Amino acid sequence: MAGPGKGLTPMMEQYNELKERHPDALLMVRLGDFYELFNEDAKTASKELGLYLTGREIGSGNRMPMCGVPHHAIDEYLPQLVRKGYKVAIAEQLEDPKLAKGLVRRDITRVVSPGVLEGDDGGNNFMASVHSEGVSVGIAYCDASTGEFRATQLDGEGAAARAREELERLLPSEIVRAEGRTLPREVEELLAAGLAGVSTTERPEGDFDPRRAIRALSAHFGTAGIEGFGLAGMPMAAAAAGALLSYLSFTQKSDLGHITSLGAYRISGFMHIDRPSWRNLAVFGNDRAEGGKGLLGVVDRTSTKMGARLMRAWLEAPLVDSAQISRRQDAVGELVRDRAGADKLEDVLSGISDLERLGSKLAYSSAMPRDLAALSKSLKAAGRLKGMIEADAEAPLLLELAGSIEPSGDLTGELDAALADELPADLSSGGYIRPGYDAEVDGLRAAAAGGRGWLTSLEAKERERTGIKNLRIGYNSVFGYYFEVSKSNIANVPSDFIRKQTLAGSERYYTEKLKEIETKVLGAEERQIGLEQQIFKRLTEKAYGMLEGIMRSAASAAAVDVLASFARSAFERRWVRPEVDDGLDTMLYGARHPVMEASMPAGRFVENDIELKHDDARLLILTGPNMAGKSTVLATAGLIQLMAQAGSYVPCFSARIGLADRIYYRAGSYDDITGGKSTFMVELLEVAEILNTGTERSLVMVDELGRGTSTYDGMALAWAVAEYIHDVARSRCLFTTHYHELAELEEKLPYARNYHVSVAERAGEVVFLYKLQRGGTDKSYGINVARMAGLPKDVIRRAGQILRQLERIYDRGGHQMKLFGWGELPEEAEDGPLPEKATSKALEMLSQADPESMSPREALDLIFEMKRAMDEEEGL
Repeated sequence: MAGPGKGLTPMMEQYNELKERHPDALLMVRLGDFYELFNEDAKTASKELGLYLTGREIGSGNRMPMCGVPHHAIDEYLPQLVRKGYKVAIAEQLEDPKLAKGLVRRDITRVVSPGVLEGDDGGNNFMASVHSEGVSVGIAYCDASTGEFRATQLDGEGAAARAREELERLLPSEIVRAEGRTLPREVEELLAAGLAGVSTTERPEGDFDPRRAIRALSAHFGTAGIEGFGLAGMPMAAAAAGALLSYLSFTQKSDLGHITSLGAYRISGFMHIDRPSWRNLAVFGNDRAEGGKGLLGVVDRTSTKMGARLMRAWLEAPLVDSAQISRRQDAVGELVRDRAGADKLEDVLSGISDLERLGSKLAYSSAMPRDLAALSKSLKAAGRLKGMIEADAEAPLLLELAGSIEPSGDLTGELDAALADELPADLSSGGYIRPGYDAEVDGLRAAAAGGRGWLTSLEAKERERTGIKNLRIGYNSVFGYYFEVSKSNIANVPSDFIRKQTLAGSERYYTEKLKEIETKVLGAEERQIGLEQQIFKRLTEKAYGMLEGIMRSAASAAAVDVLASFARSAFERRWVRPEVDDGLDTMLYGARHPVMEASMPAGRFVENDIELKHDDARLLILTGPNMAGKSTVLATAGLIQLMAQAGSYVPCFSARIGLADRIYYRAGSYDDITGGKSTFMVELLEVAEILNTGTERSLVMVDELGRGTSTYDGMALAWAVAEYIHDVARSRCLFTTHYHELAELEEKLPYARNYHVSVAERAGEVVFLYKLQRGGTDKSYGINVARMAGLPKDVIRRAGQILRQLERIYDRGGHQMKLFGWGELPEEAEDGPLPEKATSKALEMLSQADPESMSPREALDLIFEMKRAMDEEEGL
């Protein structure tokens, strides 16, 4: 940065003063039609955005590097810098440069950091704050673009671990913390590991003082204290919330009027799902999900951006209160039964724009004419939504939501009267106030229009007077109006034409008459635009005065949208209302995986009954071959449990579901290379989480535990873990394994039961039936799956030989042998290779033959045909 002192221009002195206020941010200063960056900021922006780097005179013959972007493209370039980890301070012109006396006044109007950008595709983007003292940890989070603001406190043993889990659930893009203060080890480790690229901002420790924070919160919300928000006895939550609000106020240079409430919550009020389980269940889509869309892509039929955000929030935090779940189910059920009424509600909802984001624009004074028009349209639609529900609905939750939608006829009436039908994108050129709304605006428009008529008449007269046929009147913002004459006609220019500008192929002139008309036209246009801006400011101030009601209406419309979405999915996909109670059983009949079923033709998915009874069969040991559908059974149970507790109907014929406090789904393997953890270590860390925190109210799914070590070690661990879940945690558990010896657990544990996913063997081929059946199995059909995968025939044949030899040694010794203690295995096992496709075809021909009716000749022909089929397959 160029230091202050002699030789600097006033503009650069102003720039330095602004830069000193936010040295950690790139500073973009509005200069005319561009936002400019200087010095090191310019070099950084040039590199990151691919902008041309130039220079500017700063006094005493010195030049400073600079680059810039057009003012109308700021919303394109700004997010690119922020998503690359930079903070950006925006300095605006605070007065019209034409009216400024000397240097134009400028000031920083906002600081944009990762936590204040709008979320992609209308989703949430959270900024969080964390503070701790002793065994208490407070977390607050806010979406600055929607006004959502919540806080919680975790206390006692395990508080730090639960705080880490909550941050992993929220996935904030920026975390605010106290400068110089150390957070609990688990949280520090999460931040050090780079939680999904999170940015960390340190603020003065005083901002986190609970008393100061409470004062800041009380001042913002206009309350005498914070008890009304449910924060009594939660000093760390209050500290985090107050510090976060102070930071947002500091960076946004706004009173944050769209943040109208602070919601305290307890993590114990929602189902807990850890990060690996989110990944394995593919709730929000990943490479494992069909089409990558996950459960959210199936159930989200919302009509508004607000509803889409709330849908995700409900799935992220399933309820653990059966009464609250029942209220949601009652509303969904009414919309399922009254499809005609539900369709009308959805039609109205589709006319509601993102009211939460519109509210934030009002708070940040960034609303444009089209935003106010969208606000009016949306509020009128919300009013119709309210009327329809209050006239026809019976479900208490629907009526409660309708009652929270605020009447807005006074505001929408004035907006409709004031705003033109066709609206510009910004305020710079006027034309957004409806003709007839303001007499003075109409008069100035008429004056400007009359002046433009005079210009047209003057152009025709001068062409005739001078004989210059291509003479024309033009305009630009620097030189104003002018006559343009080509070089070939300069000799015909009259003496009263005064030269204004010389170009390569023409000359530009003005006359006293043209100057007179220009003054009238431009004066009228400038006064018209200024007056329209004053009217628009008054309209936005009126809307801002109703912001609290607008945000309540937005929240209610979003909830109706989610309930209507649940209802549409239930109706179209034949989902049923589950009976959710406070028991410990999960009884699913005709259960179907919601994502897989949605990707298949109707009726193709094979449903299953899944019965987990706490006092009868709470541990189900599932065996069966690869590819048979064991993992699908686990995911089906987990997703249905989650859907039910979110308030949705579920893909079953019928279901009775006891509330779960947690869902664990341990499946798959991956390395944490950066954390120095092997696949097997990651697997065991996940299992340790289950064993240490699971309760009898948890739903646990363990898929193929112990594959990352030797057979004996893996089997022993799987056995011991299954016993612990059964005897100590007493959780509902689905446990898949290829260790068929675990089937013996049914004889040893009173509440363990064996199940398998069935297959059929037909003519030497394996057919997967995907049906869950009682009892265990001792076949894995791994080599058959290898054949399906297309492994070379030699590998398949050799694997068959080795398998048979292993089976004989195992059977003969009664225990597992060491593979490398055998010496060489024979090239051909006595029983020969596994049947391949040629053998299967030959056997199929044989199975179709009727020996009783065949002649000797026909029998001989059959033998030759079978031999030919085998030779063709062998390539002989």
